[in-house]
Amino acid sequence: MKFRRRDQPPGSGPSERAAENPYLGLRRQFLTLGPEHVAGPIRGVALELGMAGGVATIVCVADGTTSFYTSTGGGYLGMGRHEGVRKANAAFLAVAAQHLTELTPVDDVPLPPQGEVNVVAVTADGLRLLRCTETEARRPAAAAHPFYVAGQDVVTQMRLVSEARSGPSGS
Repeated sequence: MKFRRRDQPPGSGPSERAAENPYLGLRRQFLTLGPEHVAGPIRGVALELGMAGGVATIVCVADGTTSFYTSTGGGYLGMGRHEGVRKANAAFLAVAAQHLTELTPVDDVPLPPQGEVNVVAVTADGLRLLRCTETEARRPAAAAHPFYVAGQDVVTQMRLVSEARSGPSGS
């Protein structure tokens, strides 16, 4: 039985709101990708953006699974079946393979605070992380820049699929 204060409407208690947002569970699934899910030296790569009030996470898994979700709820799951998204996923993974030495091995990946970026690779050898400000990631000379650009391309491709599904704007 769940309890809430009498002045709270149903669905507004902390545990009920947490149950509605699967963000942390989805993130944990990505961070713990094992060889039983995806083989290979790089199992997946993610770009996490710390924003006001939460985090946006773009995930590309080596099996083609591609998702974008936010800690405040919402996003796109399972977009890898679309050709443009699949290509962007592969490009993001290629960037990770090419620049993996830029990421530091870590045991844990804290959520990025507002204005910061995490680049996370799940590898056969464990987690790797590159963290910087979003301003820095936008600079072409920055180590995070290729990851930032590739992650943003994934989001663009997802948005194009979403817009195509909903039809022309204004209709």
